[in-house]
Amino acid sequence: MRQMIVAVVAGLAIAAPATAQTPACIDAYNTNWKLAIAGYTSDKFDEAQGKIDLIIAACGEERPSYHPRVMAAELALKRKDAAAAANFLAPVPQPGPKPIGAYSSWLAMKAYTLLKDDAKLTDTRDRLVAAVDAALTAPGNAAKAQKVESWETPDARVTAYSLDLTQGVFLRRYYFLIVPKAALPPTSIMVTNDLMIADLEKNRKAPLAVDGYQCGMHSTLDWLDGDKPGRDSNVSYATAKASVTKALSGQGRVVSSLDAGGDGCGFADFITPLP
Repeated sequence: MRQMIVAVVAGLAIAAPATAQTPACIDAYNTNWKLAIAGYTSDKFDEAQGKIDLIIAACGEERPSYHPRVMAAELALKRKDAAAAANFLAPVPQPGPKPIGAYSSWLAMKAYTLLKDDAKLTDTRDRLVAAVDAALTAPGNAAKAQKVESWETPDARVTAYSLDLTQGVFLRRYYFLIVPKAALPPTSIMVTNDLMIADLEKNRKAPLAVDGYQCGMHSTLDWLDGDKPGRDSNVSYATAKASVTKALSGQGRVVSSLDAGGDGCGFADFITPLP
């Protein structure tokens, strides 16, 4: 998904990170990275790859290569070359430093899915899930998150968090991380106060959406009656859990859905937030 990769690399086209050790690497990054982004965003993927190759040749596995390697992995997935994608990502931390975050893990999971490498897929997933849990249970975390509980379903382990996490126009009130028992990527369900709707509901209680996310798919699973007008609207945890449990049991409904498409993972941050 082009919007995601551009967001990941936004603001990084001017100068290489200060951690670079090799002058040739810094020069290659500063000369070629903005051109790689321009090629990517104008669908000139061969040109983008050529500029990335120059950076990697000069930088090897140094940190300035991380963002170009993420772009190269997505380009490889466009070509259905999962082995190349995995090789490009090998030196990149999974999850990576901001703004890469969870995205490197998701591209790796896509590559390992295509390669049918269940062991590496599961390892990448479990490390990402552990990083999310650490971020959301850290004292004073930015999302004001608290772990509520975990439980098992026949197919997955579900961990629930209450939080106050703003993602664009979405204020997340509850987050349910769903980790399959099989070798599959995680999914999530978020109970969301849509701030655009909330700002229109200043005189009556604003509803909350129950949003389901897969890598390339968003589904609205339910609407819940909020308890207050506007941006302060929320529901009890019991109400949120009841809706999520119904959805996970297959007894719920899909109100609407959106397929993000593309070769990346358009909803990475909504499945595995790392605030």
